[in-house]
Amino acid sequence: MSSEEDQEWKNSVKVTLGLLGEETSVASIYSVPNKLRNSNSDAFSPRLVSIGPIHRLKDGLLPMQVHKWSNMLALLKRTSDPEKCLDKCTQAMLRIDMPVRASYAGRVDNLKAQELAEIMLVDGCFLLQLFLRYNESLSSSSSSSSSNQKPEWDPVFNNEAASPDLIESLIRHDLTLFENQIPLFVLSHLYEIIFGPRIEKDKQKPPYKKLVVDLAYSFFNPHYSNNSQYLCSSFAQTNKNLSSSKNFLDILHKSYSIPMMEGKRVVYTKLRYCATEIEKAGIKIIKMKKTGPNKPNLLLISFCKKSRVLKIPPLEIQEKTESFFKNLIALEQCSELGKSCYFTSYAFFLRDLICSSSDIEFLEKKKIIKMKNNLKKNQNEFGLLHLFQGLTQGVDDLEESIFGTLCDELNQSIKPWCCFWRWHRCLESLKVWFWRNIHILLTVYCANLWRITQICVAFVILLFTGLQTFYTMFSS
Repeated sequence: MSSEEDQEWKNSVKVTLGLLGEETSVASIYSVPNKLRNSNSDAFSPRLVSIGPIHRLKDGLLPMQVHKWSNMLALLKRTSDPEKCLDKCTQAMLRIDMPVRASYAGRVDNLKAQELAEIMLVDGCFLLQLFLRYNESLSSSSSSSSSNQKPEWDPVFNNEAASPDLIESLIRHDLTLFENQIPLFVLSHLYEIIFGPRIEKDKQKPPYKKLVVDLAYSFFNPHYSNNSQYLCSSFAQTNKNLSSSKNFLDILHKSYSIPMMEGKRVVYTKLRYCATEIEKAGIKIIKMKKTGPNKPNLLLISFCKKSRVLKIPPLEIQEKTESFFKNLIALEQCSELGKSCYFTSYAFFLRDLICSSSDIEFLEKKKIIKMKNNLKKNQNEFGLLHLFQGLTQGVDDLEESIFGTLCDELNQSIKPWCCFWRWHRCLESLKVWFWRNIHILLTVYCANLWRITQICVAFVILLFTGLQTFYTMFSS
């Protein structure tokens, strides 16, 4: 082994040891378990851009590769010597091969070191350039009245086939999918190589990962804070551990974390009464109002036994609502975040609270549930009921819940005789069962003329067999 190869090997060992303690103590990017994927595979699939190795070969995502390489070139041109910077970046990506592989929980074993390094390099540079240009656009428009100006300046958003708003929304959606992730330490390494020399001239070496997290959070924050459904409060008010995030979905999850609720996890208690039953029992259900500049956190559900008031933050139903919840639930189910179980607890609470279309109609009147305008024509009460009941499909039984105490207090505050007459729940369950089976009959058993003929013949045979049995029994 030559001295140059020997030195390169030593450097690789040092880098790996330096990373093992923090980033790769456990895997952070997993495959969605089949039991969760089977509930709705589309909720976990990117629509526009693939990040990382798992979805990179899907046909519908390949056109974005051109934009990725274009953004990487633009990022490198920010330096005084792009070619030299590229050499350093490629070497760095090869050196962190082992930590990157550990982050993907065995999903990249079939990739060579150079292939994996190229994926990390191209995707990492694409994301850094995207975040930087987005923040620069916000800074340049801060003096104008439109502080939420859309980044039409980026070539990614200049597409004749779709509006910039739609493309921006799709990119944000894709970057928060469970499998469509890249380790944040990859971006921090690239950021340090590209901007480190310039930054360290003025001050001491900064925490590069925190700078990357700040950039990413700024990119996601307007999308979620401007909608009732997705709240991320200001950076200073969020969990201080955002810098320990492993990927973008982890950042989103941590931004919802509520330190004061960590100690409130108790054994899961099923809420025995739905929304309309709770109201009939004399407990008032109201929409939680914001007390400051930020909207109330989705998870801050409260119940006052003395005043008998249940306060629930508003939830806006959008096209990506199901995907939003399912990916966060998958993160909690498959990683060490299962101890937090924020969104799993929330999904189980909604499932127990909403048992029929009457509950949905009631919560809509209370403005706790609100559908976005473009969904009102396509989404009815039965569709929403299926959405809420399906959030926990494939999820393991909940052992602990942040709403365990709240549900227990609600159950104790309601006398069983108050909700003895549950005709609406039985009626709605019968309706759901009927239309679900009609749908199966039409789409599976009556898909073509041959199947319809088979069913008709089978029905006639069954009918005559039943009549023959009937007459035989009574004639004897």
